[in-house]
Amino acid sequence: MRLDDVTLDSYLEKVFKMFIKDKTEMLLEISRQDGLKKGMKKGLKEGDLNARWEIAMNLLELGLSTDAIAKASGLSEQEILALRVGPRIDEAV
Repeated sequence: MRLDDVTLDSYLEKVFKMFIKDKTEMLLEISRQDGLKKGMKKGLKEGDLNARWEIAMNLLELGLSTDAIAKASGLSEQEILALRVGPRIDEAV
């Protein structure tokens, strides 16, 4: 059996399309996984920051110094001062 040029071209075109489809699906999956990782990282970072603010607010209510709150919460002294003068989180909603 001998392949003619048309049959060979058709076969190669099908193989090429399958190759492209597989590579495209692989790239889409990699992109999806990358997006999920970035989203999870961002969510964890935001959750950590919210927890630090909540700790700082609780310590402010207890009357601790700005320096002590900064050390306990990991927030900067400027962030603590902003919490002291800014609206409370539960009042802003």
